Amino acid sequence: MSQYAKYCSCGAENTDNAFFCHLCKADLTDVRPRKIDPGVPTSDNHTPAESMPEPLKEQSQYDAISCRACGATNEHYLIQCTSCGKELAVKSDADAPRNEAVENESVSEKTPDKKLMIVVGNQQFECKDGDVLGREGTVACQIFSGIETVSRRHVSVQIHSGEWSLTNLPPQRGKSTKNITVVNGRKLQIGDSVRLSEDTTLQMSTKCTVTLRVV
Repeated sequence: MSQYAKYCSCGAENTDNAFFCHLCKADLTDVRPRKIDPGVPTSDNHTPAESMPEPLKEQSQYDAISCRACGATNEHYLIQCTSCGKELAVKSDADAPRNEAVENESVSEKTPDKKLMIVVGNQQFECKDGDVLGREGTVACQIFSGIETVSRRHVSVQIHSGEWSLTNLPPQRGKSTKNITVVNGRKLQIGDSVRLSEDTTLQMSTKCTVTLRVV
């Protein structure tokens, strides 16, 4: 399990490879992951009620969470208690019996049946779940770093139900458009995802084409 997380401006904690907030759907592309410290609450873990969007204000009035360690009342969007720093949990979830079948299924969804490789000429680079391809990506950066027509974070690859998929990421902050993303001749719109199998041709601008190989 990763020791890092992305914290959205709405206060929600997201996985370190998330591109959109699971609570308010805000773009997290340029948010840097921070190390999680479950023992020390930080000011970035929550947003004061007066600065929250109106829908979240209304929801927090009904979804307050009581800390089981000290009894303090916390807003629904908090991860840690503001009084004692202990991790918060919704009572119904905590009291429910563990479902090992569901837990095992969740693990299997993130376990790929096969490896995913980026193939460029005679070079190959293995991908991991959540890897980003681009000039400032997390894999094969040496291939893309000098190609200005490729976005800093152009596409990402993920594992869903044991299979690899690719997602076309939004433009970098401050820009409304980005260069083309074409998979096997099909142009992807922003946010589009496609499943990957065997050899897939990925074109990121007219100056960059690579092969994604499932082996």
